[in-house]
Amino acid sequence: MRDRKIFLILGLAVLFAFLVIVWYFFGSKPTSNPTIDTPTNPFGQAAPSRPGGEFINNFINGLTGNDTVVGSERLPASERALVQIWDKPTAGYTFASREIIIEGTSTPQTGTSTVKKLSKPTKKTIEYILFVDRITGHIYGYSQDGLAPFQITNTTIPGVYDAYITQNGTKVFMRYFDKDTNVIKTITATIPSFIEGADPHPLANLKSLQDNISSFAVSESTNYFSYVVPGYYGSSVYTVDSKNVSTTFSSPLREWSVVYGGETPYITNKASAYLEGSTFSLPKNIYNVGGKTGLISLPNKTGELTLSSMWSSSGLLTFISSKKTGGLSTLPIKTLASKCVWMDTLKVLCGVPSILTTGEEGLPDDWYQGSISFSDDLFLIDTKSGEASVLFSLTGELGNPFDIIHPQINKSSTSLLFTNKQNGSMWMVNLNMVNSASQ
Repeated sequence: MRDRKIFLILGLAVLFAFLVIVWYFFGSKPTSNPTIDTPTNPFGQAAPSRPGGEFINNFINGLTGNDTVVGSERLPASERALVQIWDKPTAGYTFASREIIIEGTSTPQTGTSTVKKLSKPTKKTIEYILFVDRITGHIYGYSQDGLAPFQITNTTIPGVYDAYITQNGTKVFMRYFDKDTNVIKTITATIPSFIEGADPHPLANLKSLQDNISSFAVSESTNYFSYVVPGYYGSSVYTVDSKNVSTTFSSPLREWSVVYGGETPYITNKASAYLEGSTFSLPKNIYNVGGKTGLISLPNKTGELTLSSMWSSSGLLTFISSKKTGGLSTLPIKTLASKCVWMDTLKVLCGVPSILTTGEEGLPDDWYQGSISFSDDLFLIDTKSGEASVLFSLTGELGNPFDIIHPQINKSSTSLLFTNKQNGSMWMVNLNMVNSASQ
């Protein structure tokens, strides 16, 4: 009788421990994160991660063979030609470098007596990709030596439309639509220092810029930024450095787009197939190129050359204009300038549609409105010779269409980031690998 009681007590204890473990892994709620405005997800509530849930999933997958990470995805990004960094919509990204300390190691040396020689700690510079998740506003990091992104911040800003990370990954600007006031809000904040794999932290020093900023751009060094604010009687362009905010342009027209060529801001009328546009450099309002319908312009960092696209009676044209000669030369590709990024002062990388479909409104209107999409390949264009060559067949790599927007290249011209407009996912191309493969 006494033994039965002991076994009964032990059985109840084991059952209780099992229920506690099940509750911990599957029933407990994660702690809440700091939020701005409404904490709800405007695109629907995603299932929160459970403490230990990833461990359970990995354990089950290990037993059943349902591991979703297969083949080349187990390789670090530096060993893959095309890498999907994030499979959800992203709002903005940048390359940033960090110095990490590598601890010294001791090595035994034998002789008449055993002595341990301690090497000094060394510093190593690692290039990270920092990006903003569009749904939550959380900032993540990604190392090309790693296999997966890691979370840096936990301040929730739902529905970020676009984001700009500046000053080597220490500052961020985010634009989002405030449903309560029906205005576009822009905030700036300091990104906390981070260690890969550590817990995320809140954004610091949050401040607001003017409401309803319609266009925003950051200089190549990320030390300057400019933005357009429309008003009742036109619009103004403001440029900000580390100390001052200055009005660099005012116009009776309300719709302008701002971009940077190096450290110089340029403005162009908002592109439409129905309107002629012109491009000017600021702050002296120097004419660059103009009188073109559907004009989109992308100056190089010296401002000597500008890559542009326009909508003409014969369709889409992509061309180069020279500040020195004032001449125009048509390129042997047909793409929108917003699908391109300068590698240096002469060479450009562009996403070029394999089939140039057009809708009823013309370009870029149909593309902006989402009534058409493209399947791009990556081209390298030499503006000096006028030659264009396929650098990488994106569609041939995975069989899925890639509609390139927001291309960005790192300082060493070894990595290209872009967003697939079709679903907002973020990708990276290893230019070293595709260059060697194409030669």
